[in-house]
Amino acid sequence: MRASLIAFVLLAACKVRSGAQVLDTARPATPASAAAAGPSTCALRTLSGSRVFTPAELGALDDPIAQKVLVGADGCPTDFEKIMDKLRVTDAEACPDEPNGPPANTLTWFQSDRSQMLRAPDSYRYVTGRNCGDRSDHELLISNQTLSAVAAGGQARPMPHGMTIFGQSRADRSFNFYEPDQDNKWIFIGNSKDLLKDGYTCNGDGACIPKTGDTFGCNACHAGGGLNLMEQNLPWNNWEGGPNDTPGTETTAGVYKRVLGERSDVQALERIVREGNAEWQKARLNLMKSLSLEEALRPLFCTVDVNFQTSRTDPLLFLTPDLWLDPRWGATQIVPVDAKDYQAAILANQQHIETSVDTDGNGNFQNVPFEAPAGAVTDTFFPLLYAERSGQDMLYVNELVAEGVVDEDFVKDVLFVDFTRPTFSPTRCDLLKHAPKLAPAAMTPDAIRNGFKAALAAAPEPAAKAFLAALSKPNDAGEHLAQVNKFLAACAARPKAPLVKDAVAYASHTRNAARNDVTAGGRGLQVFPETLPFDSLADKKVAFDPVTCALR
Repeated sequence: MRASLIAFVLLAACKVRSGAQVLDTARPATPASAAAAGPSTCALRTLSGSRVFTPAELGALDDPIAQKVLVGADGCPTDFEKIMDKLRVTDAEACPDEPNGPPANTLTWFQSDRSQMLRAPDSYRYVTGRNCGDRSDHELLISNQTLSAVAAGGQARPMPHGMTIFGQSRADRSFNFYEPDQDNKWIFIGNSKDLLKDGYTCNGDGACIPKTGDTFGCNACHAGGGLNLMEQNLPWNNWEGGPNDTPGTETTAGVYKRVLGERSDVQALERIVREGNAEWQKARLNLMKSLSLEEALRPLFCTVDVNFQTSRTDPLLFLTPDLWLDPRWGATQIVPVDAKDYQAAILANQQHIETSVDTDGNGNFQNVPFEAPAGAVTDTFFPLLYAERSGQDMLYVNELVAEGVVDEDFVKDVLFVDFTRPTFSPTRCDLLKHAPKLAPAAMTPDAIRNGFKAALAAAPEPAAKAFLAALSKPNDAGEHLAQVNKFLAACAARPKAPLVKDAVAYASHTRNAARNDVTAGGRGLQVFPETLPFDSLADKKVAFDPVTCALR
């Protein structure tokens, strides 16, 4: 089994106008006077450029970028190397610096959509984190654009300009998004709450995107307001991790070690992203409750963020429960399959990988079939890539239960609706229209349950009737789980070839739904062409029958 990397849109460039922020205390904030003690040397502007932040406003942002980079008398760096040089001076607490050595407490994670499939050095994107003083390691993360591989014995070249920087606020653990521009200019793209302040709009796939889509350029990538590492667990498809290194990263990281620090395994980054997002969920829930109960419950009923998963083995040897089921069911039964059936299915569907090429040398990039030395590339590094229930949506549901907004019985009643589609279920998402109107203080498990029951009593659709029946029967999570396990048994009993064919078709649908996640501006999830396979299947809103496990 090859263990490798992860497909990444973690920190793709996102743009949003700055707006009012409603902060609630989760951790003592640094006083604004302390954060802005030195003269501001950086003109931090709103995305529209309509105004420049005052020193007091910089202090109120209360994150390491505002405190360590944008203030002080050490210049206003806007490229990566100079930002890291300034941090050596301004961010030295518990980070003793060796001027000619790598920066202290600094880690970099490499990702490549192409190197793993080519089995050769190519180009990389990378995330760098620095953890100094008393802060957590998810409070300062820098997501960089493409860096070309350096051959053995090669020299460092100027690093490409263009990055998105994430600073986590100590006031409420939301994230501030920055983008350093050319000519000593910095842009405040926005805050997590800016992104979510207008609520969501949902499409026919049951996927929901913040309504700020016309001002936040990558809101599909950060739809929950937090960090998004697109694959949240093993085996990670395009990231550096596990026993197999990405070709060329060791050499390239060594050449740039004075800037990038130590090269690290993606398992550490996955933990950092998960812990940072977990801290943000309390403030996120409070914001959503202030909008409406419908918005507060949306990540439970609908798909907000999305992650991608692949098979744990190459070749494909079994199907895992997260293809069909929300992880909250705790199902562990795997379904063995034959790799030859998978290869036959993707061949019949004309599955292939595409890459973007400047076809005429004038910057007119087009997608073309991806060719490796061994021939056309038909699949990702690990097979059977599909969209799965996101880690951030699951963290948010945990917060709903922890804060006493809903109880576990209600959660399982919701997830049992259309349970074979853990992501992109328009059936389950549509039930939110029956949410009662409740003030934040009145959002309790009993009030929510009773409000739904009253609204569902006159609803004619079958899913509404099934949901009402479940809500009317307390403590029925065990019965739901029994049905879920019967479904898995039915999947295991199916002939392998048609089961795999259905799994491939369903995976294709989830990839298309992720690409087509429509925002107010008509944008979909920002993935690179190599990240998700293409095929000739006509997209249909398919689901597995909960009794027979056949695709319908």
